[in-house]
Amino acid sequence: MMQVFKQNRIENIVGDFSQIYNNIRTVGMSFKEVMDNTLKYIGSLEIKEEFIEEIKDILIYLMENLSKRSKIYKLKSDLYGKTLETIIIKKEDIFTYIEYIQDNLGSSSKELEKQDRLKELLNSILLVKEKENLWLYKTVLNLLMEIDERYKILKEKLEVLTMMIYKY
Repeated sequence: MMQVFKQNRIENIVGDFSQIYNNIRTVGMSFKEVMDNTLKYIGSLEIKEEFIEEIKDILIYLMENLSKRSKIYKLKSDLYGKTLETIIIKKEDIFTYIEYIQDNLGSSSKELEKQDRLKELLNSILLVKEKENLWLYKTVLNLLMEIDERYKILKEKLEVLTMMIYKY
């Protein structure tokens, strides 16, 4: 699990789990509800063709309207030797292209609204990649449910002990 979370110390994972556990407890939903909602949401994620087309349109617009020194402009000749107008992206390659574009957006201060929309679209497509980690969400949430059950049992035992101490 440490490799999956890219952590080299178990304490970091324990801290993350503890924070997630506390956040879920304060939401006012059961762990089962959180799991059901999370899995339902991740299962509903999909790549929309109109998002891909809008990404292409925004990139073309930005390439035409930003400085030739901008990172976005340099993408014009850098997308694996293809031009945006003619590129056909296979489903299995979509994340490679999207991650590449996201890594090469740069930080131009012009056309911020278009750049923000582009980032939003890229993020929404990359979110679909979370389907690959569905097993991890299930595992973590099952662990948290087990922790919660044990916590409740220990809390009940402590309450009984406390009552016994005050009684005598």
